[in-house]
Order: sequence, then structure tokens, then C-alpha cells
Amino acid sequence: MTRLLVSYAAMAVLFPALDFVWFAVVAHGAYQAEIGGLLNPALHLAPAIGFYALYASGVLVFVVRPALDRDDWRGTALVAAFFGLVAYGTFDLTCLALIKGFTVTAAAIDMAWGAFATATAASAARLAAAHL
Repeated sequence: MTRLLVSYAAMAVLFPALDFVWFAVVAHGAYQAEIGGLLNPALHLAPAIGFYALYASGVLVFVVRPALDRDDWRGTALVAAFFGLVAYGTFDLTCLALIKGFTVTAAAIDMAWGAFATATAASAARLAAAHL
């Protein structure tokens, strides 16, 4: 149980931190250029916290927990990347289907980010738990 709590805590801290750096420093201009009119001028904190809590739980249950019994960090990273691609793809492809002005470029950037960030955070969460 302690390993799962450590994994969850690592995900719950690292993933939002990665996302903050991504949005604030790296990708803000790209998102602004692609879907600027759709973006909120300010972050709505409650839904963001809800997303991070729910997403960390999903990654923990479907990626990290099964990986704790295997000594295969590459496999963990690959499964996490796929999970991130599926989760972000679900959102982005739905946006493409339903939201006027949402672009394929924005979807592709976001899906790639979801795969990368999930692989990074899940690998760190698994590593933190493995050191217990």
C-alpha cells in the first residue's frame, strides 16, 4: 500500500509540474496560434485539480501498479506513453469532432504531449515506488 501511495504522490506532483512548464513556457504560443479563441483567459483551478487527481489514479491503476512486479522500466514507459496517447487522443479527437475551430495541429501536439508526459511521470512514479 505504501508503494501505491508513493507512486500516486509522485504522479500527483510531477504531472501537473510538467504540464505547467509545458503550457507556460514551451507550448503556449503554439496553442495560442492554433486555438487561441477557444482558450480561457485564466486557468480554472477546480477542474484542473480534478483532472490531475483522476488522471494520476488512472495511470496508477492501469500502468504503474501492474509494472511494480516487473523490473522493466522501458515496458512501463511504453505502456504509459500508450495510455497517455489514448487518454489525450480521446479528448482531442472528440474536440475535433465537436468543436468548431479546434485544429488537427493542436490535437497532434496535445496527443504527443500526453504520451510523453504520461511516460515521464509514470516512469518516475514507478521508480519512486521501486525504491521502497
